[in-house]
Amino acid sequence: MRRAEKKMISVLSMALMALVLGMTGVSYAQAVKEIKIGAPHPLTGSMAETGINSVKGFKLGVKHINEAGGIKALGGAKIVVVEADTGSTDPSMAASVARRMITEDKVVAMAGCYSSNMSLQASTEGERYKVPMISQSFVDKLTERGYKYFFQLPPKSSQFGNRTIEYTFDVLKSAGKKVTKVAVVGSNDAATKMQHETVAKKVKEMGLDVVVYELYPLGLTDASPIVTKIRDSKAEVMIGGGIAISDVILIIRNMRAIGINIPIFSTGGGAILDRGFGDGLGKAADGVFALAAWSWDLPFPGIAKVAQSYEKEYNEPFMPQESGEMYIAAWILKDAIEKVGKPDPTAIRDFLATYDSTTGPASMMPGGGVKFDANGWNEKIFPVMVEWKDNKPHTVWPQKLRAMEPFFK
Repeated sequence: MRRAEKKMISVLSMALMALVLGMTGVSYAQAVKEIKIGAPHPLTGSMAETGINSVKGFKLGVKHINEAGGIKALGGAKIVVVEADTGSTDPSMAASVARRMITEDKVVAMAGCYSSNMSLQASTEGERYKVPMISQSFVDKLTERGYKYFFQLPPKSSQFGNRTIEYTFDVLKSAGKKVTKVAVVGSNDAATKMQHETVAKKVKEMGLDVVVYELYPLGLTDASPIVTKIRDSKAEVMIGGGIAISDVILIIRNMRAIGINIPIFSTGGGAILDRGFGDGLGKAADGVFALAAWSWDLPFPGIAKVAQSYEKEYNEPFMPQESGEMYIAAWILKDAIEKVGKPDPTAIRDFLATYDSTTGPASMMPGGGVKFDANGWNEKIFPVMVEWKDNKPHTVWPQKLRAMEPFFK
């Protein structure tokens, strides 16, 4: 069936439904019992931990929404989460999953996909079928395509790259540490690659030497060649990261094993922010810094209560970045459906395009709110820097938001 024909059938179906409701005197609020929202994320493979964390955060948000009465404008209709696995390696799977959610499960919106590579594909399906999607993915390209149904909640990759340099050298300066040689090491996925390109450029502009520049493939099995380069380069600090937790742990464990104890800063997102990083490295994780789009200990109203609820619900030591973002995304979509008063993807999209809130869960994002610009990016957002200590990442920068003084091992 042609796209135009499908669209006509959809329009006729909506019109028929409205006619039937009008003839019977039944309102949307009486007719709608549940609203389906898709949560496509990598639930298997190298990015499984972060994908599962994302779904956990989104489902907790939905649980709290439903417990508070659901969508009141629709007579208390409950939100139902349609979760699906995009896998960690093949972006075309994300497209297939999104298409199935839209055409078969009839979701009115989506929240995903953690990985920028996956989000690029899933959001294309959302745009094609006119179903809005909120994402916690970083890559700049996502909101540079002119899409009308895509909304990017966190900082962009380029913003992470710029703030990594700013925060890293502010923290080093505050500790009286001077460096001239920098190693830049990270995975070659779209978002991380862009972050590291920005970092290398900025480091050189500062007159410092990038003595190692290494982008490795996901699923690293041998970190020794990378670690040897770092050791031989006499780098004084490493700026790096990646979205696969096993890769990052392997590199840092190898570094520590041969006595490379230089400061390590991550460019943002990815494995360094997850519980598995602390579990995998133990005390070796202490003193490792990372940029984040969200943190469980930010000093904003409501975060402590939500984080405690997450820890209790899932028996976790803390609420990770992607869980917090997706919790907030659930509430933003709830606000949209509540305001438009009907399960209409286009109406939901139109509301999101004008969304500007500094109250409720939206105020829990760094910047104290969420406002989507003309391209669908949250223009209020900026990254924060966290540092690992005692098996948890704690916010240390900017100073006005820090929960702990930064330290070095």
